[in-house]
This record gives sequence, structure tokens and C-alpha cells, in this order.
Amino acid sequence: MRFLCLHGYGTSADIFKTQTSAFRAKLTIYPPPTFDFINGPFPSLPAAGIDLFYPPPYYSFYASASVPALNDAHDWLLEYIAKHGPYDAVMTFSQGGVLASSLLLSHFINKPHLLSPFKLAVFICSGLHLSILDELGLPVGPKAWDLDKRSKQALAIQASSESILAQGHERWTGIESAEPTEGEVLETDVYGLDFTQYPKEWRIRIPTVHVYGKKDPRCPASIQLAWFCEEGKRREYDHGAGHEVPRKREVSVAIAEAVEWGVKMAEDTCLTNHNDDPDPSCMLSRGVDEEATFGNTRNISGGKVDPLSKDLELTTLHSPSEDSDRNDNFPEGGARAWSVVFGSTCALTALFGVINSTAVFQQYLSSHQLSNYGAGPIGWIFSFGLFMTFFGGVQVGPLFDAKGPRVLMLTGKYWHFFTVYGLVGGLGGALINTPAVACVGHFFLVKRGTAMGIAFTSGSIGGIVFPLMLQQLFPLVGFAWSTRILAFVLLIMLVLANLLVKSRLPPTPGGRVLPDFSVFKDMALTFCTLGIFFMEWGLFVPLAYISSYAVDHGRSTAFGFQIVSVLNAGSFFGRWLPGLVSDKIGRYNTIIITIILCIVTLFGFWLPAQNSEVILILFATFFGFASGSNLGLAPVVVGQLCKTENYGRYYATCYTIVSFGYVKPAFAHEKVFFFG
Repeated sequence: MRFLCLHGYGTSADIFKTQTSAFRAKLTIYPPPTFDFINGPFPSLPAAGIDLFYPPPYYSFYASASVPALNDAHDWLLEYIAKHGPYDAVMTFSQGGVLASSLLLSHFINKPHLLSPFKLAVFICSGLHLSILDELGLPVGPKAWDLDKRSKQALAIQASSESILAQGHERWTGIESAEPTEGEVLETDVYGLDFTQYPKEWRIRIPTVHVYGKKDPRCPASIQLAWFCEEGKRREYDHGAGHEVPRKREVSVAIAEAVEWGVKMAEDTCLTNHNDDPDPSCMLSRGVDEEATFGNTRNISGGKVDPLSKDLELTTLHSPSEDSDRNDNFPEGGARAWSVVFGSTCALTALFGVINSTAVFQQYLSSHQLSNYGAGPIGWIFSFGLFMTFFGGVQVGPLFDAKGPRVLMLTGKYWHFFTVYGLVGGLGGALINTPAVACVGHFFLVKRGTAMGIAFTSGSIGGIVFPLMLQQLFPLVGFAWSTRILAFVLLIMLVLANLLVKSRLPPTPGGRVLPDFSVFKDMALTFCTLGIFFMEWGLFVPLAYISSYAVDHGRSTAFGFQIVSVLNAGSFFGRWLPGLVSDKIGRYNTIIITIILCIVTLFGFWLPAQNSEVILILFATFFGFASGSNLGLAPVVVGQLCKTENYGRYYATCYTIVSFGYVKPAFAHEKVFFFG
């Protein structure tokens, strides 16, 4: 289990590490938890008395005690988690607890249908920010405000250097008439807060551990915080001292036992009540949980459909890795995430824009340089290039997971992308394809279908622009300079891609860089791969031969170029809209629907088309739309079966098998397509 550790005001990560070292040494959890101690973003003065024991620097998590400043701190913390997480638990002291508790309470009140940033919280001498309660619409009585003010003033006096030097440990006297004696606190008066006025569901609904001392002036705030946590999931421990973490052996053992209880409670919460609707926080478990069981589906999005669970209505094979990703804090937007999508779009424009223009090159070569060859032998050039683009990913995927995208995409520049369309061009495509696709998955989970669909519209854009551009260039400057001009366009795209595409997760030190076919032990991935194989096997036939088919059936060469652009125009909307819909009704559900539409389009438009120009245009438009989701959604459905850090490896290994669908004998295509 991984803890994010937030220090108190005017201290630091190193100080908090020292303060907690005694009880952390008593933990007997296996495997041992890891603790990530971080500094607040704002330099500050030392907390009262802290400079007697610890040297600077000192930090704070927010610039002032105002609600806007605390909300800004929430944003900062969520951004930190997104960049450096995921974290299973949070451990806090004083101000760090104010930050974490207000974030969690706001989350469970305002966004109860979304997943909690943590599945366990350990609050040490931590209380609530009463202004946040006011901001959330929870009534705070005058008694609570008065006690909050007096407790802060008492803490400043009792923790001061003067008190330490004069009285030592005897300085801790708590606050007058606020000692938390057993039986004193009632629900109607928790130190001025009437909990009967607060909705029962407005609680922090993850396991919590509360460590405080009855001589701490801020002890009432700690108890108020405990009441805002779900009763059956909280544990309190009073160490009897002040605003500190005593290092006596018996105290350290007791705190360690409380933390171990919290860890076990967090894990057990996710494994119990399989027949009931579990708490959303348990979706953060790293093991098998409610959604990881076969055939047991639920909607965790309130009134909205969760695309990750909705798919199980049609598919019963489900991997627990998908639920592990729920533990990750995906940005789901923001400048950095969308810049990666744009960079991916540039890279995929260079790659799939050319692939989607295959029919143009097929038709041109068959009537010029390779006019002595049939459509089958010419088709082998492009089929093999497509094969290498995906087959080469078997090595690129693990390298992406282990090393990140930058070095791979620098290797796949345009200058060798066109050297040999089949072998070298295909390998160059592999170096571009896997990093560009996998990086988008690092920044999006819930909106992954939409983001991937937007990125893959690039192939349609290139498939519209490139054929029309080549139609004008071939007769004007010839084949050689036409491809050079196209290469310059792709150079710009790939430079932008190299600047913008990046991984959110850090490269895995010592990560596996060799192909790993053991992933097919997951039967869900095996069947998914077979499904994508047969889907691609069928869909790329019209894409490669529609131009030659049109010319062979009496249409002009210009029409042969234009029909490719028509198909890609339909594909543009077919890549984006299904991605958007898939985030609402499920990714597998959506791709099944679009495949059915492809079948209807083939039998309804293409078979009766013959020499009809109108029907051929209708076929290109509707088939383009129906088939557009094949590239955009296929990586998304694969991504549901693995953790984000393994996305490149799973995607590349899957498409290594799928790639063999692209090298089926080209002469077979010829016999199918030129039947009339």
C-alpha cells in the first residue's frame, strides 16, 4: 500500500518523516507499505516552537486560511496525485489533515458517484476547516466558531518556544471546558456542531484512523472530524498528550496497530458484500473486487452509465486490471492532456493519413510504374507495409512502457518512413503508432473513448487531404516530387508530435522490454484479440481497393481519387462520434453496433452497387462512418483489460496477432472485389 504523507503548517516532509518514524517502525504489514512524504508548495515561517528542534526550510500547503486558498490547494493536490500517483492512502498531520479531510468531504458531498482519491485516511492531530463546512452549506453554530478560535489561540501559546522552554511537556493543558471525556460528546453537540442537521450520507465514506491527544487544544477539531467519517469504518486513538506524535513505545505500538487496522479495513471493505452494492471507495482496491467478479455488474456513476462496467451487459469476460486503473487519478482533461491528444493526432495523421490513402497509390501504380502487374501483387506491397506497422509493435510496446515515447518517436521520422513502403516504412509506422496511441490512454480513463476518437480522426483528415493533394500533384510534378511534398507535410506533423506526445507515468526502471505473449493467458484479451483480428481482416479490404474498384467499373481516375476522400470524410465522424457515445453506453457495446452497421452497409450498398456512381458514393459515406470506430475504439477496448502502465505492451502484443490479417493473399482480395 502506498501512502501520500502531508505535513503540518510550518514544517516539512523531512520533519513529518521524523515525527512518524517511531510508529512506522512498529508496522508489521507485509508487503511493507511505502510512504511518500512531500513538501507543501508555499515556503512559510516555522510553526510555533518547531524551530527549536528542526532547521529550515518550512512549508505550507496553502497561502492563507481562506476557502479560495484551500480550494486552490485541493487543485494542487489532485494535480500532484495525477502526476505522481496513484496512492492508496493518505497520512496527515495538522494542516495536512485539514487539506485532505476537506478534499475528501467535498468529494463525497459533491461527487459521490465518482471514485475517491484514497481508500484509507490516517489523520494525526487533524481537524476540519469550519469555513469549508459553511461553504458546503452545512450549518456551523456560534459555539463551534468560538471554540475553533479559542483552540487555535491556545495552540499558539502552548506550542510556542517560550512554553517549551519554561514548561516542557507540562505545557499541554488542552482548552478549558473542552476535554473529550467519555460520554460527554452527543450527536446534537459535537463541540458546537449538531450532526442531526447533516444528512447521514454526507460523510467521508472510506476507512479512517484518528490519532489525537486529549491535552491538545485542537482535540475538539479532531473529534469533529472523526464524526464526519463513517462510524463503522473509523477508529480513534487518544494518546493522552498534546499536539504532537509521542514516541513512547506503547504509543507507537498502539498507533501502528490502528494503522494496520485501517489497512485491513480498507482491503476488507472491497472484498465483502459481493451481493450488495459496495462503497465507491472500494473500487480503488488493487486486488479482485466487486467488479472483478464474473457476471456481477453495477453502475457506479449515479444516474449516468459507467462505460467501464456497462460493457459487461454484453460481455461476461472481465479483467480485474480494469479496476486497478480506477485507483489511478487520470487527468481526464486539462492543457497537458489535450496537448498530448493533439500531438497524437499529428503523429497519426502522418501514419494513417498515408495508410488511408493506400487506394490512391494502389490505383496510380497499377496504371503507371506497375501496370504490368495485377492488383494482387501490387496489393502485397501495401498489405505488407500495414502488417509491419502493427507487427513491429510487439517490440515497440514493451519499450514504450519501459522507456517512454520520446526516443521511439524520434527513431520513426519521415525520412525512412518512405524509404521502403513495405518493410522499412512499416517499421517506421510501428515506432510512431504504439507510442502515439498508448500516450492518450495515460491521460484518460472515463473519457478515453472520446479522446482516442478525436486522436484517430487524424487518419480521416489525412485520408481526405492527401488523396486530393496527390490528385493535383501527380500530373503536375510527377510521382517523385509528389511524394517528396507529401513527406515535407509529414515532417511538420511528426516534429509537432515529438514535441507534444509524452507519457504521464514515469518510465518503469528495469521494466521488461521484450515481447510478452504470456498476456494471452488472460482469456478476455485472447478473445478480444481474435475479434479485432477478424474485424480488421474485413474492414481494410474496401479501404485498399475502393479506388481501383471504381476505376475498374468505368469511373474516371479523378473519381477514383475522390471516392477515397468521401470514404474518409464519413470515417471522420465515425471515429469521433462512436468514441463519444462509447463513454456513455460502453466501449464493447459501441464497437459491436458499428460492426453490425458495416455488415448492413456492405450488403445494402456495396453488393448492389455494380456501376452505379450514386450507390458507390453512398457506400463510401456510410461504410466510412460505420468502419471509422475500428481504429479508434480497438485500442480502448484493449486498454480496459490491463493497467495503464502495461497499456503499450498489451496494445502492441494484441496488434502483433492482428497484423497477420493484413498480409492475407492480396490476390484473394482481387477475386473478391473485382467479381463483377
